[in-house]
Amino acid sequence: MNSKKDFNKKTVFIALGVGLGVAMIICWFAIGASILSKSDPLKQATYIFEYIYTDKNLVIPLDGHPSYFAVLLVIFISALLFDNSFKHFRKNKIVLTAILIPCIIFLIQTSSRIGVIALLTIIVYYAIKKINLKSILSVIALVSIVVVLSLKFDYLSLKFDKIVNSKGQITEERFGRWGEILNVFIEKDQVLLGVGSGDSRLIYRRAYYNGGYDLALKENYNAHNQYLEFFVSNGIIGLFVFLYVLFLFVKQTKLKENALHFFVIFTLFSLTETFMGRSQGVMVFSFFYAFLIVYYTPVKPLIYDEK
Repeated sequence: MNSKKDFNKKTVFIALGVGLGVAMIICWFAIGASILSKSDPLKQATYIFEYIYTDKNLVIPLDGHPSYFAVLLVIFISALLFDNSFKHFRKNKIVLTAILIPCIIFLIQTSSRIGVIALLTIIVYYAIKKINLKSILSVIALVSIVVVLSLKFDYLSLKFDKIVNSKGQITEERFGRWGEILNVFIEKDQVLLGVGSGDSRLIYRRAYYNGGYDLALKENYNAHNQYLEFFVSNGIIGLFVFLYVLFLFVKQTKLKENALHFFVIFTLFSLTETFMGRSQGVMVFSFFYAFLIVYYTPVKPLIYDEK
């Protein structure tokens, strides 16, 4: 119902950055208060790189999920680094670095593997697109910072270690869970229309029981895969509709600037998270999907009939 002229893209992303900054300060303040409340604060501070102060524990004051916060961080960081609206701002390297470093540190603290992968994917894309010494050095510097921080935070590095073992075999539990879910779902013989969002939980519980995934069964995990979630709940038709929605986004925006960032981030996150299973995910997706389509869709000139 709105047109491109109704939005100021730069203002939208500045507002996003301010909101994220305030949220990060709140979370870090809570961590600081926790450290100082202990009898031995210096010893307690060493746990800042471990699970006790990362992942879900990091965003407790926000009552949110770390992956959803990671999505917003990657969207903001990508805009800051590559959007033309911030071209002049990027010339001030000191201010740019002062904003980027806290954002990247917090992203690592969320322990979101796919968040780190999405950010690196976008950075590498622009490096390949514009190959010169300056861009190569900048990419090496950014990637080095992200990798070093990822290794420093023990819980995130441990999560990366669980993906593949020393023999090159995939050991990530979610791959096994997805296989069991597909087996149970196919046995139901409702591939065309799915079993519905309510009964999908029964499919998952049966799959976790069959595969011996006790924690997933106890915690009543969802599929942790948006594509699989739509397939089980709504069948081939539902999955096709979802993919068509993504295709329509590509067609309308031509994946320009922020549209490319959003598409990379969301399609990757949907591989490991049931992103649309929470109101937070629906809100993030629906806002940026609609906003970016309106902003990047070419405005057709009005044609007046002289008669």
